[in-house]
Amino acid sequence: MRDLKQRGLVLCLLLALSLAPAGGGQVSARDTQPPGQTHPDACIAGPHKGTIVTSEEWCLADSPHQLTGTVVVANGATLTIEPGVVVQACDACGILVYGDLVAVGSGAAPILFTSAADSGPGEWAGLRFNGYLSDGDGLLEYVTVRYGGDPIQGIQANVSAYYDNTQVTIAHSQILSATQGAATYGIHSANAHLVISDTVIAGSGEYGLYQSRGSLVLAGSTIAHSEGYAARVDPVTVLRDA
Repeated sequence: MRDLKQRGLVLCLLLALSLAPAGGGQVSARDTQPPGQTHPDACIAGPHKGTIVTSEEWCLADSPHQLTGTVVVANGATLTIEPGVVVQACDACGILVYGDLVAVGSGAAPILFTSAADSGPGEWAGLRFNGYLSDGDGLLEYVTVRYGGDPIQGIQANVSAYYDNTQVTIAHSQILSATQGAATYGIHSANAHLVISDTVIAGSGEYGLYQSRGSLVLAGSTIAHSEGYAARVDPVTVLRDA
């Protein structure tokens, strides 16, 4: 395993290794394309909790969108977040994605995921992408995710991704101020596929970024001010070109 030790310094990582997947096969189109999405229903106003089984959209007109319980995006459903939306979650609440989460903001209208209090680390559970059933995909652009990592929800991270079916693309975003202490992360990924570009990961606990297996593209991004390590990437992880 490779540990990149950080002692109060900003670490800029540009990973540009190109390794073919095991067996010498080519990277599939799925590895390079954002998750597909179905046409969402009309705007759904908060408060939100429970399972989304039909694709829906959270719109700016209804912002801020309050989570009063964990929201589960079911396999086959897409949750779309409009530019400029603020999502505020209760203690121990989060968004668990078995389907697709599409949150694409803009420079003028970024999207914010935070706690209801919006005052410090560990106040909500964060975003969880789980491809155990099928999808578990995410597309996050011009998004800020902060103050996640409530320990009640297991993995303490702002963003986490699991299983080989999962692909999460993060661009022009900020992952900030996750729970502090041991075994806490800005982004935690196991067996999933991450594409991260032009993104700041800062104020994390033990690791800014933890990647085990799966694949990783990390380009033009900054990992700063973690309590322990900037990043940990297992040697079995496939590193791909940006």
